[in-house]
Amino acid sequence: NCLKMSSAQFPPFHKQTVYAPSDTNQMAPKLPPASLELEYIYGSSRKGCKGDIMKVNNRGHLVYPSAACAIVFDSQRNTQKIYREHTDDVQCIASHPNNQVFATGESGIGDGVIHVWNSNDLRTLATVNTSRWFKSGGVIAMAFSPDGALLAAVGGNPLDSQLLVFDWENGTLVASTRCSNRRTFYLDWNPIDNTIVWLGKGELKFFEVSNGAIRAQQGDLASLGDAQSFYDVVFNPVSGNSYVSTKEGNVYIFKANRMIGKKQLHNGAIYCLASSQDGFVSSGKDGLVKIWKFDMRPGVEFTQNGELNVGYAVDSCIAGPDSVVFTRGYYNNRLERFDPQSGRDELISLGHSAESNRTELWALDTVPNSNLFFSAGDDGRIMLWNKKSRYPVSSRRVPRTQFRGISVTPNGAQVAVSTMSGDVFVYNVQDFTGGEPDEQPNPQTSFRAGTEEIRVMRFSPDGTMLAVGSRNGKIYIYNVQNGYSKVTTLEGHTSCITALDWSTNQTYIQSTSGDSSYELLYWEVASASPVKQVTAMRNVEWFTQTCPLGWTVRGIWDMREYKNGTEINAVGVNFERNLIAYVDNSGDVNLCRYPTLSNNPPRSKFMGHCSRATNVAFSTDGEHLFTCGAEDLSIFQWKIVRNHEPLDEVPQTRQERRQALNESVKQMSDSTKNPQLGRSSVLFRTTAKEYGSKPVNQVSRHTTWRGIDGKFSKGFIGGMYRNNSLNTSQSRNRVLKDTGFSNMDNTL
Repeated sequence: NCLKMSSAQFPPFHKQTVYAPSDTNQMAPKLPPASLELEYIYGSSRKGCKGDIMKVNNRGHLVYPSAACAIVFDSQRNTQKIYREHTDDVQCIASHPNNQVFATGESGIGDGVIHVWNSNDLRTLATVNTSRWFKSGGVIAMAFSPDGALLAAVGGNPLDSQLLVFDWENGTLVASTRCSNRRTFYLDWNPIDNTIVWLGKGELKFFEVSNGAIRAQQGDLASLGDAQSFYDVVFNPVSGNSYVSTKEGNVYIFKANRMIGKKQLHNGAIYCLASSQDGFVSSGKDGLVKIWKFDMRPGVEFTQNGELNVGYAVDSCIAGPDSVVFTRGYYNNRLERFDPQSGRDELISLGHSAESNRTELWALDTVPNSNLFFSAGDDGRIMLWNKKSRYPVSSRRVPRTQFRGISVTPNGAQVAVSTMSGDVFVYNVQDFTGGEPDEQPNPQTSFRAGTEEIRVMRFSPDGTMLAVGSRNGKIYIYNVQNGYSKVTTLEGHTSCITALDWSTNQTYIQSTSGDSSYELLYWEVASASPVKQVTAMRNVEWFTQTCPLGWTVRGIWDMREYKNGTEINAVGVNFERNLIAYVDNSGDVNLCRYPTLSNNPPRSKFMGHCSRATNVAFSTDGEHLFTCGAEDLSIFQWKIVRNHEPLDEVPQTRQERRQALNESVKQMSDSTKNPQLGRSSVLFRTTAKEYGSKPVNQVSRHTTWRGIDGKFSKGFIGGMYRNNSLNTSQSRNRVLKDTGFSNMDNTL
């Protein structure tokens, strides 16, 4: 059926009428002719994370949170598998004793969710809705019991947290208790004495779960130590002693809940302790990564076996059989691997970073006719990426500079980058090859376009002019061939410039503004004057389509979600002119057929960013879409999948997804009535009745335990020693008799 409409005033907050091109053949709207698959995440945002948040699975692959996702990273092949069932920031992760199953918990007031999933095939095994207990906050920390049957979780108000213990296989709440009025840093489960160790700011506690109840004991410092921030813990595999890291650089040694000694390991806070094959690794504020070996001689406990001077504070690390991977802080996206035997330090992942959660990432653009694309952020970094190899080509940094906009010339020779203060730097693209990471680049030229934020820039189709849109509502035009001299200024917007496009013949510019004005204006560049006869612009062909207002894009404004025009942050149309992608403040990536032929056309929605998604760009070969997130500081590389089977209905929004979860996962009745069994209603949504990689009926008591060489080796899983290794002396412990552990690929 044909739709007969030649003009519209839509969305409602846009007071201007937009007109259809005269030759538009408007057929009934259809779903987009393609879908998206998340192929890779550049960066590893860990906003809100505390404690040791890097893990290793049974295949030797890194597992860590990023934005609203969890990444399973094969660093040898530089490939990722991405778990995407969360709808908010993933801020904690726990590893099952089999190292195959993981639990991830998300932030969010009233809707904190825990997913238990298989890291090998990304299947969800169970979903736990914690909103009944964690009403004023999300999930803060988690730990599996030594046998993997129970899952402990701390969450809710960070200053009035709760501790819950679930039988995640059977869908029951075993026990719950108030945890602490101090901030939580870490949670772990002692494999020897079966106690839960909670660490926080100025306090540590030891919890014992028995007969459906939890008994709490304060950490007794016994006049040997001082109350301070306690960050991480590892356990002695023989004595069961707990080694707790502190703010002052000591490790406090506990027997049960009583302190029996301490050792100075670092000068300054020890942020991370990670179990290794025969000891543990420590890292901290002093920039040192130290390797320790357990020493069972009386009073010795452990001795140093090596160290690496990183040069900056290391907040998280993980130890493999022959290497250590570490990262700097929760706002830093740099992952490095250290080989203690050779002393080699290797960079395996790089991204934008920050010193606080106020740093954002907005600037994104592709290099035409290549596999390359640029990003630039508030951290002062300009990064060039290769989508095919999925490695950064280079990273340049301008200190004390916040970048907000970027544009590459149509011939791919130059790139212009703009700042929060109105400065524009122009670089030769070829200068972004080689060099050291974060080397300061030398611009070809620089100039100032006003004194306010510049988020939007576009080169003309032939690359001879550059249009710069400022927060002051003005658009500045520069002559590229004349050393970027200013040609003219376009004045008429009443608010900040949010997008602009050149016409294919370079005669006109269309631009939009935000901050409640929501204007779409057209400009004649030669006269620097606005076009008053808007109907004359209906047949103009635009070189790009990034403006979120207009006839061909009006359908992106679904008024069930977008109420006032501030929600959509960026728009992009592919070079085949049949797909439009746009990103919004919820972090969603949306895909429609272009042009949009109705006010509410069918669309596909894709989640992953944890907060505002700020920019979008198609590769010129039509194979990929790139999006970036403001606070998660990550760039998502989406593979465009053609000729997919269309969906029967519009995918759920985040809010609809959360509501569906609340409806499908019933709340438990009062757990005090039957705290041990708790089977009065279903708490979990479980897709497969599994215990790790084996059905429940194949789970038995501990009979054999095989390491990487196939020989019996207590405390090893696939050649890696774990914090929560099994205590074979306790009859309640269970493991899988999985001979696959004897030939795992341990390639960290």
